[in-house]
Amino acid sequence: MPTTRQLTDPALAAVAAADEWARQAEVAKLLATLDWATTHEATGPATEPGTPGLQLGGPGCPWISEYDTWDLACTLGLSAGSVTHYLGNALELRYRLPLLWQRVLDLEVPLWRAVRIAERTQCLPLEGAAQVDH
Repeated sequence: MPTTRQLTDPALAAVAAADEWARQAEVAKLLATLDWATTHEATGPATEPGTPGLQLGGPGCPWISEYDTWDLACTLGLSAGSVTHYLGNALELRYRLPLLWQRVLDLEVPLWRAVRIAERTQCLPLEGAAQVDH
């Protein structure tokens, strides 16, 4: 965070304001993506014959309908692989790292840093993720 002295410079204040806006926009996009995910949950590996579900994130995260992720990929301008990576990290944060998730929502931790942690906890059991979160 910039110090009070730095914010007296109008140019630095503009940079700080733009950074704050960008972080808020990242979190808003992530929240919208997670809202989308709750309406496209699958019950397991296949929601109906021929419609597979994906478990993105670690154990305890909801399954998501695979074919629906293609719509999300198109909307975000991402490849299928990139969108599953993005969504997996988002689900990991919300469902398995609630303390870190709250710090992201409060803009205390930048999203990129939280994603780095989420990428590394997806292979852990629930207890391991909870320990990292603590």
